[in-house]
Amino acid sequence: EEKIREGSDTYRRKSQDEKLLAMSTYSKSHEMEADREGFKNYYDKSGYSQIAPYYSMDIMQYSYLPFDEVAFDPSYLEMEYYSIPDRLLLDEISPITAEEDFDDSRSTHPNIKKRKAALVDLLDETKEGKDYIISEGAFNYCKRLARYENSRLYLNRLEYGQALYNTYLLEKTYGPDRYQKLMKAKTLAALSTYREESKVSSVVHNYKNVEGESQQVNYILKKISKKEIATMAVAFSYELVREYPGDQVALNIFENTLHDLVYDTGMRPNDYSHKNPNDTLDAKDIESLIDSTLSSRSSKIRNIKKKKLKEDIDEDKDFYKMAFVEFWEDSLFTASFEELAEEADDFSKGYRYSRSYTSNTYSKYDDNVDLGIDRILILTPKYLKLDGLDSDNIKYLTTDKSLKNYRSVLLEMAAKQNLSAELLDYKLIDEQDVDIFNDISILKNWTEERLEHENVGAQLCDYENVQYIREKYKTDYIAYTGVITLRVPEPAIVWRIIGSVMFPPMLPFMIADVVTPDFDSFNYFFLLDLKTGKALMAEYNSYESSDSPDYLRSVVYNYMLQIKTPAE
Repeated sequence: EEKIREGSDTYRRKSQDEKLLAMSTYSKSHEMEADREGFKNYYDKSGYSQIAPYYSMDIMQYSYLPFDEVAFDPSYLEMEYYSIPDRLLLDEISPITAEEDFDDSRSTHPNIKKRKAALVDLLDETKEGKDYIISEGAFNYCKRLARYENSRLYLNRLEYGQALYNTYLLEKTYGPDRYQKLMKAKTLAALSTYREESKVSSVVHNYKNVEGESQQVNYILKKISKKEIATMAVAFSYELVREYPGDQVALNIFENTLHDLVYDTGMRPNDYSHKNPNDTLDAKDIESLIDSTLSSRSSKIRNIKKKKLKEDIDEDKDFYKMAFVEFWEDSLFTASFEELAEEADDFSKGYRYSRSYTSNTYSKYDDNVDLGIDRILILTPKYLKLDGLDSDNIKYLTTDKSLKNYRSVLLEMAAKQNLSAELLDYKLIDEQDVDIFNDISILKNWTEERLEHENVGAQLCDYENVQYIREKYKTDYIAYTGVITLRVPEPAIVWRIIGSVMFPPMLPFMIADVVTPDFDSFNYFFLLDLKTGKALMAEYNSYESSDSPDYLRSVVYNYMLQIKTPAE
């Protein structure tokens, strides 16, 4: 393998494509060996059924698909008085194309058919085994937990079409519950924000590239309009509020989605129907009314007017306007909508607007802010040292010592400002610290999702999970920071040698410079508000040198100074 990478021995004259092909062949042999040794040394002695590994290859083959393949029922996104129109539905779903005998000539793994064939040779049909050793109940419980977790992971990774379809599958498989409805409301809320920002393509897969039944969901979310998705987000979040009174998470989603509907989409209560459609004329009555109203007009005018009137009452055109019919008798919904609409109208006339919850977009902050903060958490600082001199790969260099030093610098510079700082780091806890491990995991997921959103103010998936952490650690502020140092090739060495020959006094300095590795270094530091999701600081510092301890100390000192210094 090393000979292939370095292009030595018989691979010296090979092209990059030839080396890639050789590497993939070599990797496939490793994978086959891993299958064989794993089966003989571990699985065969476990007491499980002999045939199960063979079936597991099918699971791997279709692993890019959701956990089940069920036709999506549009009623999942409908309320009592409106239906999803046909224009938002695909006529046909793309078939699933996964093949077990795919061309693996350039793959690092052998195809499924070859791996199955190799496993068949290892199976002993005379050996009895069990499908479940612990218990079937325990297995199904863990399977259910994993499927539920998938909705959160899809949300966390900003894959909203997959999140919604997975949550739909959960309801079909296990029956409806609060968690599913919460995931549904969160997904629609985040989608509404991205649609408003015209960035929905970054969070919904291109439906043409999606196979199977989940394609329908991705198509709907791709085609639905800004007003339609914003209305849908409000409707389902308020339905959650009605079903779980006093649920603060549901109420928070409702308030945020209603804010977006009023301020960003410009909708007002009078833009929606307040009449129960059961109390109005049916289609035949409307047709008769139109005919009688226009009976005295010429045939040309009558036909034009008739067509226009029918379009105006066509439920397919503005189906979303029926979404709140069942809510108008609820004082909380009506009062919230009307008060927010009045505030928005006042604001548009020039009145000052201020609210306690997050606005639609996250703010960017200039350098050298004064925040007046007394305590922060520092989440798992990163330190990567890379060697970019290798022509084929970037190699990781040892960073343990550098990371330890960076942690010390962070705490030392915070102490110099009398700023209370606590490190939460996987590497600083032991196996008994389960609660701290879970806290770090929650904060890590929250932070990474927040940074994925960049300047889009979508509701964060793990919003409610970080609230108890705020109270536990007595701070609303979390720092996410790290250093990346890359050793790079010396630029224009030949010309520098020629220049030193022409100017001999420069030769010693040139030699010293050439033999000293060149580095490009990058330091980042984010300070995030756990309560609002806002980025209070977003600092980037790059410099053409190694990770100088003195430079790092000065940079970190400036960070801590900005955090601690009170605003004037």
